[in-house]
Amino acid sequence: MILTSAILACQILTLHQDAEFPQQRQVLPNGAVTFVEAGEPNGIFSAAIHFGSANVSAEDRAAGAPHLWEHIAAKGPDKTLDMQLESAGFVLRATTDRDGTTMSIVGPKRTWQLGVSAMLTLLNPVSTSQAEIDTEAKILKQESLLLSKSWGMESAAWGALFGPQDADPFGQLEAMAKFTPEQMELVHQQMTNPEAISVSVVGDIPVNVVNAMLGDTLGKLGKSPAVTPSRKPVQPPGTVRGKGRGLMWAIPVSSLASTKTFASIGLGVAFASEYPVSVNYQPSALPGFVLISSEESGVMDKLFQLDPEKFAPFVGRAQLAARAYVRGLRSNLRTYTELNARMMRMNRAWEYDQLVAIANQVSASDVLEAYQAMNGEEMMIVEGGLN
Repeated sequence: MILTSAILACQILTLHQDAEFPQQRQVLPNGAVTFVEAGEPNGIFSAAIHFGSANVSAEDRAAGAPHLWEHIAAKGPDKTLDMQLESAGFVLRATTDRDGTTMSIVGPKRTWQLGVSAMLTLLNPVSTSQAEIDTEAKILKQESLLLSKSWGMESAAWGALFGPQDADPFGQLEAMAKFTPEQMELVHQQMTNPEAISVSVVGDIPVNVVNAMLGDTLGKLGKSPAVTPSRKPVQPPGTVRGKGRGLMWAIPVSSLASTKTFASIGLGVAFASEYPVSVNYQPSALPGFVLISSEESGVMDKLFQLDPEKFAPFVGRAQLAARAYVRGLRSNLRTYTELNARMMRMNRAWEYDQLVAIANQVSASDVLEAYQAMNGEEMMIVEGGLN
């Protein structure tokens, strides 16, 4: 792959024209980022916008302002975005995590201009009312009932290692219900700061035309001061308790693009082939956790005590699972589009091929080191049981 760069109208335009799927990306003068890649000629495409939440105050993030904003903003400025998209054959998805909010669509190529244009209206000023906030607060209360049983344990681990501001991206129900329209309009300004925005479009689309459209729209956004996303541990790992059942291992990793991350994910998946455990990791360019947990008593203790003979079969499985995990990030169009938006926001040099190379290089020694880390002082242990 040959990488060439040109400066056009003060925009950094990177081209991958000789790749299997031509690709373009821009870093605009105001800080907004775009990523456009051609896909299979199957008449389908996906578009995603990632809104980083670093500009929102730590207090408001802890309260759940980005999550409440997601519910309000996803309706669009005129509150009809869902209907517009559905009538054109699109399905909108919106999620909020510790890095920010991602909204995406998947739909037919024939209406790509309508879909992309509709998504870009999310950048326009938004207005809300106390009645709308009250309604969304009630919906969030119902949504909270669907959280996984291990959510409280994960939040406890995160708060202990990185601090309370992003421990629970779902937010606090009572605090979210107290936000005012004026506060939410300020959060909208913070979430749509150009420095916090990255847009990804992937699929059966004209790359040049789409990239020019994105650059024109995003380039009109005014530049304003922004906070650079960062995250570092505030205290060393240990043992904490959280609401939930069973036992969880929270293995700190530096980012998605890390051998330790892939070795840990692979080992967790390998364990899941024989034991009732689950594995969870939110892809990010920032530090985070690989989570391996079980609700069944004694399972994690057994995994702690595997002798070399019993551990040996998991090594090869872990290596294969690490590679399969990376392939899975690419095989689903929406997942891949959202991943590019997320990663480009935090790492403008991001390349999916880098992940493939790292996963392919996971060795038996890397898997063993990951297991030793799980048994050592690097890992945080989360015990369930708090009400």
